[in-house]
Amino acid sequence: MENSSLKISVQTGGIFRATTNDREFLEEKFKLISESGFEAVDYNIDHFVNFKNNDYFWNKEIDELIEYFSVTKGAADKYNVGFSEVNPKV
Repeated sequence: MENSSLKISVQTGGIFRATTNDREFLEEKFKLISESGFEAVDYNIDHFVNFKNNDYFWNKEIDELIEYFSVTKGAADKYNVGFSEVNPKV
């Protein structure tokens, strides 16, 4: 049977903004998250997706978004931190 337990997670909004794509900075933050006992994050993309000025996010090709967010995913993977949610502002 697969492990169906909930992971303990924390929102990223107070730790870093989704508009940050600096690998060293992100690794530092995911290390802090991991060392603090969190297994996952609720990734706040509301700083990135601004519905009043949404040109950056919505006008990108999927390949560009995958490339951009792969830096964040790589930093999270390095410290075994998963993603439990992705939260935009609605």
